[in-house]
Amino acid sequence: SGNALPAAEALASADMNDEQWESVLVSIAGECTSVNGFGEWQLNDGSGNGMVAGLGYDAVDDSVDVDGVMMGIVELGANYQVTGPNFYSFGNWKLSPRDTADVVRVGCTDSNFPNYDALATLDDGSCVSIPGCTNPDADNYDPAATLDDGSCVIVGCTDPTALNYEANATEADDASCYYTLPSVIINEIHYNPCGAQGDDFDYEFVELLNIGDVTVGLSGYEFYNESAGDDQLSLVFPEGTSMAAGEFIVLVVSDAGLAAYGGNGYQVFVLDAG
Repeated sequence: SGNALPAAEALASADMNDEQWESVLVSIAGECTSVNGFGEWQLNDGSGNGMVAGLGYDAVDDSVDVDGVMMGIVELGANYQVTGPNFYSFGNWKLSPRDTADVVRVGCTDSNFPNYDALATLDDGSCVSIPGCTNPDADNYDPAATLDDGSCVIVGCTDPTALNYEANATEADDASCYYTLPSVIINEIHYNPCGAQGDDFDYEFVELLNIGDVTVGLSGYEFYNESAGDDQLSLVFPEGTSMAAGEFIVLVVSDAGLAAYGGNGYQVFVLDAG
């Protein structure tokens, strides 16, 4: 007839399930709560489910290209605004969109926000920033945060004379300040002990000491003498070995030495011979 169609009646999702809206052009909005195998899906705005059928336009089987990836139009948990005539079939009222324009995905359309929906074409004002610390140098840095809320905390040494002075510290931890680098020395060599003490190989040892102010990691470091053959002694410190400031480590040449010096509160390692 050439007459313009009337505007769609905007209904709550549950309200479309009423005979008064039969054959009426209606519009509902809500979250997709279910999809079945017949091209039918349901929306719920909190009032109850309203069913969408795929007789005119089957959105369930349709997809769009997003950055080279084909993504389905209909997705559980996403929000939509759907328009179409309402009809009754197989025990349910169903809204039938006529074409792609009748199915509008609703969400955050601004790609600058973490909840951006690449398929949404109607912005619903849901774009939200994630507040948190955005400074990667901070102790409480949040890589997911998009809005700095001023909560960044940098704990560190505030003494400018210290080697580890932290100019950007927001909380002082001056107990962590150190003024000398880690330094491990040979503090004592117990070589060829007296016969009264016992066999040499039971009691000989080398004592190491960290005279620095901070813990030093020894993982993978090797200690050895320059002798050849059976007289050569060496040790590769196992993964995770470290020496705190002022800590001793004792290196012995036999399991008997391990028994003799172990249990005294310091680490003891057996050197490998040959």
